[in-house]
Amino acid sequence: MTNEDRSRGPAGERGARGETGATGERGPAGEATHVDHATIEVAEIDIRQSPASRKAFRGLLRAIVVLFFLSFAIGAANLLFTNSQVHQVQKNTENTRRLAQNQARIIARQQQQIRADCGVDKDLAGLPLANLPNGHPSELGVKIVSDFRVAWNRKGCPGVLPPPDPSFIAGAKFYHLPVN
Repeated sequence: MTNEDRSRGPAGERGARGETGATGERGPAGEATHVDHATIEVAEIDIRQSPASRKAFRGLLRAIVVLFFLSFAIGAANLLFTNSQVHQVQKNTENTRRLAQNQARIIARQQQQIRADCGVDKDLAGLPLANLPNGHPSELGVKIVSDFRVAWNRKGCPGVLPPPDPSFIAGAKFYHLPVN
């Protein structure tokens, strides 16, 4: 029996799809209808779609596919950009760490040099000065001792500076130079 035969009623009259019996009463799909001594099940549904709705559906599918690929491309670009930024930050961090290590070595070396200079300054700051025939020490000698005493104080050297020699004090007063 073909679909065409199923859609015909007992009198052989053709009815609309989904209709059963001679009277043409419509039975809902998936339900059974009783006609005389026979049971007819309505299970076939024919959905008709207009060309315009098919075109709209295809356009919708294309738009969904394009949006999917576009979002995938944006996500991939974001991942690549973020990855490059992370690597740049790691590189900068490594450079900063190396710079800090170099600066620490430089500072340690400079501190050693300052401590060595402090020793020289301390040794020369307490020297006695010889008097010239005019009865005063030379101006250059007084300036040198004065500069060493000032340098020792400004460097913040540890310890105590020895007291100035009386010949230096007399020469500093005469040439108007600081004692400490």
